[in-house]
Amino acid sequence: MKIAVCVKQVPDPEKFSVGSFGKDWRLSRDSYPKTANPVDKNALELALQLSGQDPVEVITMGPENAKEALREMLAIGASSAVHVVDRALEGADLLTTAVVLSATIKKRGPFDMIICGKQSTDAGNASIPSMVAEILGSPSLTGCEKVEFVDGKIFASQPGDLGMVVWKIELPCVLSVTKNINTPRLPSLRGMTRAMQTEIATYGLQDIGIGNLPEGRLQPANMLDSKQIAREVATAIMEGETPQVKAAALLMSLREKGLIQ
Repeated sequence: MKIAVCVKQVPDPEKFSVGSFGKDWRLSRDSYPKTANPVDKNALELALQLSGQDPVEVITMGPENAKEALREMLAIGASSAVHVVDRALEGADLLTTAVVLSATIKKRGPFDMIICGKQSTDAGNASIPSMVAEILGSPSLTGCEKVEFVDGKIFASQPGDLGMVVWKIELPCVLSVTKNINTPRLPSLRGMTRAMQTEIATYGLQDIGIGNLPEGRLQPANMLDSKQIAREVATAIMEGETPQVKAAALLMSLREKGLIQ
């Protein structure tokens, strides 16, 4: 089973605090340490488990240094990597990203399955997997916490209000997974060496055939303003002789602050 995994380079959640912004209010990519999106590593782990001996390809769209995220994934076990980079993609919005990833998947495919992390740790939109599936015309399921391949079909478990819901999905399909699905393996020394030696396929927009999209399709979103919000934590202890009195005091306090009606 040939599988592709979509990857995004993000600020390292363990090292990133506040980055610097440019005049266009976009985060300066040189202002923070970067890594592959953590839950994308869960997606790769699932792909490696399902693929057997078949290839697993990782795909990303981003600036030149996004190759570092691909090499992380190659070191973990991916077979090949694809990087889409183009000046026209600076500041790309969600639709642009989905269009580019879908075009790349079509060019490199066909794939039996596309696996993504549920959402990135920077934007957290959680919409790219569903958008890619719509463009590809493939069935999809988001937020999977268990996936099994049985008799040519995928059975994926997704948390619901009353417990886990199991869905049967035909191939080819697009899945997104949460961090609860598995524990990603760590890169080996051999894997890191191979990652540095593996040639990463690099494409521009023309290479993946999307140079003639309808006018405005690739126009980036414009951010008008941005501000840092200070996080304030306050502790209050509700006094009272009984739990009922304390609960009443808590409700009154919340109403006074406008948090409940």
